[in-house]
Order: sequence, then structure tokens, then C-alpha cells
Amino acid sequence: MKLTYSSIKDEDLFVMTNFDCTESQHLLYAAGLYKILWCKGSSIKLKVDGYEVSLKKDHVIFCTPLNVMEIPEGHDDLVSYAFNKEFFCIQTHDDQVSCNGFLFFGSSQPQIV
Repeated sequence: MKLTYSSIKDEDLFVMTNFDCTESQHLLYAAGLYKILWCKGSSIKLKVDGYEVSLKKDHVIFCTPLNVMEIPEGHDDLVSYAFNKEFFCIQTHDDQVSCNGFLFFGSSQPQIV
């Protein structure tokens, strides 16, 4: 499954995928995309910035465009929401909407909820 929304006018991009298709893997390396990964099934181990991270069922991890992620193949129960800054923020009012808030830049490690 791969669902994509984009707007030419605002350059918005939002992609939802469960990584069951090989073209979805490029989202992990795409420049400028924020990523929210939701572990819907059993626990999974993935790497973020070279460190192993365990996600249990229904855990959600928030990653910035700066984080380097590696997900093992065969995990279609992991859902990703990937989007660019233009989708996430009001581009000309970044200071007012606090785009770099707690979930993405509030810690030196990606936040897990």
C-alpha cells in the first residue's frame, strides 16, 4: 500500500505506506521528509542513526529529515507517514506554529510514544 498526496501550488507532499512495495523504501532516504512510523503488529527492531531501536505493538516513533533509518524487509505491519515541511507547516509563519516542536526536535534521540 502506498498512498500519496501532493500539491503543485504549495509543494506539499504526504505519503502513507506500509513498505509492502519496494518503491516505498526510498522514503527512508528521501531528503527533507519527516517520518512517523507506527508499529501495528508485533514488535520490530529497526535502526535510527546507526542505533538499534525496538518498537513494540502500537508504539510510534517520530523522525526528522536528519535521521537515517534502516528497516528490515518483510514488515508490512509497520506504517509510515512521511511528509515534507511544506505539508507540516505554514511555511511563512514557522516561528508562530513551532514546526520544530517537541515531537521532532525536542530531544537528541527520536521520540517514541
